Amino acid sequence: MSKVSMNLQDSFLNQVRKENAEIKMVLLDGTTLSGIIKGFDNFTVIVNDHGAQHLVYKHAIAQMIWRRPPGRKDRDFSEGNEARKGEGFNRMDLSQVKIDTPPRQDSRPS
Repeated sequence: MSKVSMNLQDSFLNQVRKENAEIKMVLLDGTTLSGIIKGFDNFTVIVNDHGAQHLVYKHAIAQMIWRRPPGRKDRDFSEGNEARKGEGFNRMDLSQVKIDTPPRQDSRPS
């Protein structure tokens, strides 16, 4: 018997599905869905959003944010992270991040 290996994406989706954890899904066009993962396959994810089921193609998903169930402690989101306690979804403050961009060069011929 060969051992079946699951990729990172499927491991994440399976964990969220088993825990009935609420997720927030942002699609490439900016649309946001919130709900519970009911199932998935190689190309699609089914999200139950307050009784409505959405079939979403995986290639259309920009990001998924997992709402951790109450009372669950995780190494990254437990003690020492006072700013995050009481928030529903796990957030990252990027307001202080500075991105260095090279100066724009004019591409017009001289």
